[in-house]
Amino acid sequence: NGFLVLSEGGFTKKDAPNGRDCWMQLSEMRTFSSPQLWQVRTSLPYNIRPVPSLVNNEPLEQVQDGAVRMMKGEQNGFLVLSEGGFTKKDAPNGRDCWMQLSEMRTFSSPQLWQVRTSLPYNIRPVPSLVNNEPLEQVQDGAVRMMKGEQNGFLVLSEGGFTKKHNLQRGDCWVQVKSADSEVSITGSRTRHEKDAELRKRAIDVASHTVQQKRVKSEVGSSRHLVPLVSLENVDSVQGLAPLVQHLSVDIQTAAIVWFTEQGLAAVMPIIEADLDDVFIEALGIKEDGAAAIVLRKRLSKLRE
Repeated sequence: NGFLVLSEGGFTKKDAPNGRDCWMQLSEMRTFSSPQLWQVRTSLPYNIRPVPSLVNNEPLEQVQDGAVRMMKGEQNGFLVLSEGGFTKKDAPNGRDCWMQLSEMRTFSSPQLWQVRTSLPYNIRPVPSLVNNEPLEQVQDGAVRMMKGEQNGFLVLSEGGFTKKHNLQRGDCWVQVKSADSEVSITGSRTRHEKDAELRKRAIDVASHTVQQKRVKSEVGSSRHLVPLVSLENVDSVQGLAPLVQHLSVDIQTAAIVWFTEQGLAAVMPIIEADLDDVFIEALGIKEDGAAAIVLRKRLSKLRE
């Protein structure tokens, strides 16, 4: 009868009697070839809406700067969330907006990683710390199989994301190195059983790695572990010699080993990535000890 019928109930005149005002059908959603992860950059809470319009509708949700959502398409200047809802791609203020995340860097083959943490560590549904509830929390020593890396997060083979480094606490995931890169977990096992097997493999691999790096020498009845690293190698890492000067041989050796394992040829990258705490923790020294304080002050000076 010349009226449009609302899905939620009610009627509205399709064309107003004045001949000017009317309802117009929106173009269909442009569906992405595959769902995409987008991250919001905003100075204020950003709205998720029930329809692709800023007028006459209450937001379903508000998200903070850095929040990440999975999008399935675009319509009328709005991104369409895979879980339902719409959000303005670019805010009217010309500053705030959603930006598509770079694609996941897929590992050539799945990799085992183990978490080193002082508190429960989160597995999240999207690669962001903002506006999302953890799927799961894991404890220190937990091992997971990872298939790639995205936005500073490791991507679990079974689904989910976990922050590679927690720079505030110094907690992180470390890759379990092994000559045997193939790991097979077969059969219908429970999460507890899989965790137990992965943990055992990580311990075995770590033990094997330590044995490879050290040799045992006996003096009388006592045994000494001699690192297969020469302190002469300290000059092979640019800036390391002054950083560890006057510290113990054990600390200097541990520093050389750490830089070698990380594939770093200079100290500056850990400054740029704010990895001070991760580096100091890896040396196995007291967090509030004299050596740690000296290292933090020297690293701080490098930033000046």
